[in-house]
Amino acid sequence: MSQSSAWIQAHRLADQTGGHLQGTCYRRGQGWPGQMNVPSSNLPSRRCFRRYWGHGTVRALARELLNLLLPRGCAGCDRPDWVLCPDCQALLADHRQLGLLPGSAIGAYSCGLYRGPVRRAILAWKDHGDEECEPILAEALAQLAVEVLQACPASQSHQSTDRPLLLLPAPSSGRSMRARGRWQMLPLVRMLSRLLRAQGYETRVCRALSLRGAPGKAVQTTGSGQRSQRIKGHVSIRPGIAVAGQSVLLLDDIITTGATMGECLSLLDDAGAHVLGGLALAWTPPPGDTPESGDSLAQ
Repeated sequence: MSQSSAWIQAHRLADQTGGHLQGTCYRRGQGWPGQMNVPSSNLPSRRCFRRYWGHGTVRALARELLNLLLPRGCAGCDRPDWVLCPDCQALLADHRQLGLLPGSAIGAYSCGLYRGPVRRAILAWKDHGDEECEPILAEALAQLAVEVLQACPASQSHQSTDRPLLLLPAPSSGRSMRARGRWQMLPLVRMLSRLLRAQGYETRVCRALSLRGAPGKAVQTTGSGQRSQRIKGHVSIRPGIAVAGQSVLLLDDIITTGATMGECLSLLDDAGAHVLGGLALAWTPPPGDTPESGDSLAQ
């Protein structure tokens, strides 16, 4: 189907719903519809799009039209017509216990290994703005969180009570947030909180931690000593936020050496918080170690 025919169908759909669909929503990392020689006068209006976007039927139709105009592939393996295909999602169900961290009750856990399709999917979401991956990644974290919390006696007091479990996104440096245009962990943790509340856990997202003045980038350091030295003294609790006596769970995207998570959890423990532990989407085994270095929760 030609692009002009696709846009004719878009306008017909808009006429049937009493408005227009916003063309600029169709970005898939490959440019805007205006770059496809579509006259700007033919692009639907933002106002009418916002009016009808909440309608479930129109949303589904718009999604199908989006896939027609700008088809995408799986973020992990590029399989056509998937945001993240079932095979790649299964790799995020390889739950691992990475060991205890100072001051934590349950230690650190990850959804999967940071390699292959998992690595590509996380980088597409984290560094290349593929926000369509967020609901799937949040679901993977939620499955891990429920599994871990059910096995932790200290967490049972947060099911259906008035004392919430604080979910803390790991801090990002100002440089990283400017480069990405967002604090990538924050919307992910918000989705996770909603999923856990649906499971009966009382949770609240708390932006308690900040990272300021850390030199260089985490990826430019190797070894736990360098990573710990990079952030030591640069992580702090935001002014006006009290965590003393609160149960907290730290969420991060990738665990490499555990230095960043360990520093954050130690800071929270020193501030009087009851630190359950930390969860991450993926972890990187140390050089020379096998994936079996972490204990599989399925065993």
